[in-house]
Amino acid sequence: MPGRLSKRDEKKWQKAKRTVRKQKGKKQSKFTDRDWGLTQFIFKKMKKAELHERVLILVKTANALDAIGEIAVADSIDDILESI
Repeated sequence: MPGRLSKRDEKKWQKAKRTVRKQKGKKQSKFTDRDWGLTQFIFKKMKKAELHERVLILVKTANALDAIGEIAVADSIDDILESI
């Protein structure tokens, strides 16, 4: 298990373990290093997908602010996105 996790990340970790348990057809106590590696891989992909989703929301927000004339706020969001 990764170090300290937020509640959101803990749910992702649990879901990754459940996915591997179902796919491999074995109990968690029987996981091999490869099974834990697969769990870690799935967990990281879920975190990356969540980050991507959040960035898209920020882009859409900036575009909406541009459309209503809030250029300064939209530019601030663009600056933040460029630093990511």
